[in-house]
Amino acid sequence: MKDFIAAFSAHDVEKVLSFFTDDIFYEEVAAGGAVARGKEELRARIQGLFRAFPDIELELTSYFSSGDRECVEWISSGTHTVDSPGLPATGKRFSYREVVLIERRDGKIRRLSLFLRHDDFHAADRCPAPIPFITGSRRGQGCIKPGWTHSQ
Repeated sequence: MKDFIAAFSAHDVEKVLSFFTDDIFYEEVAAGGAVARGKEELRARIQGLFRAFPDIELELTSYFSSGDRECVEWISSGTHTVDSPGLPATGKRFSYREVVLIERRDGKIRRLSLFLRHDDFHAADRCPAPIPFITGSRRGQGCIKPGWTHSQ
């Protein structure tokens, strides 16, 4: 997991993708329900994230594995410096805690489910600007309030 986090924090898209199976199923459970099926959809999702938050990084706080299942907790932080569709750049720093459930097949990540603290990320009544997403056949909105932290 440390190698994955290092690759993500270095914004090495190809190295990040090398940790996944070709048929990866990626979902952001509380972040608008975004889904990516397969490496190409995941590549687009990661590239968009790195564009909007060019200094985004992960800090591992907890890790547990048993067989082909893993549970990871990390802090994701960065600055929103580049406009995203429907969300102008704020220049504000954010930091929030995420929990990730992973299933592996042949040593690679086959499924990754990302969970965020609901009130930090997806409270529509407090959301200043929803982030639209289009991933495969799914369309929807997620919500990030830059400046919120995992400690609030």
